[in-house]
Amino acid sequence: MHKRMERVRNKGRDAEERAAAFLQESGFEILRRNLRIRHTGELDLLVRRGTELHIVEVKSGRPEEAMQRLNGAKLQHLMQTMSILLVREPELMEGVEDVLLDLLLVPDHGGKLRLMENVIPPELILCSGGRATCRIP
Repeated sequence: MHKRMERVRNKGRDAEERAAAFLQESGFEILRRNLRIRHTGELDLLVRRGTELHIVEVKSGRPEEAMQRLNGAKLQHLMQTMSILLVREPELMEGVEDVLLDLLLVPDHGGKLRLMENVIPPELILCSGGRATCRIP
C-alpha cells in the first residue's frame, strides 16, 4: 500500500510541475503552488494573468475521469481555502477584476496539456478581499 501511495504522490507532483511550466509559457504568473490550509484543502496553483486571478485545479489521467473528480465538495473546499488565503493575504485581490476557476488536464504518458478556463463562470464565484470570502452561491 505504501508504494502505491508514493506512486500516486509522484504522479501528482509530476503533473503539477508540467502544469506550472505550461502556465508560465502561456503568460501566467505563478503566485502560489501546492498551498495547503489545514482543515480546508489545497490549491494546486494560484496564478495571475492581467486582472484575472486563476485558481487552477490540476488533474492527471483521462479527461472524463478528471472532470468527475472536480465535484461539489471539492469546489467548496477550493472556495474555503481561497477565503482563508484572502484573510491572510488580502493584497492578492489588488487590481483583480475576476476570480476564475480553471481545470488543467495533464494526460498520462506525456500527452498534450489542456487548460479549461472558467469551469465555473466568474459571476458565480464571489470573492472579496475586504470580506475575505469566496463562495459559489
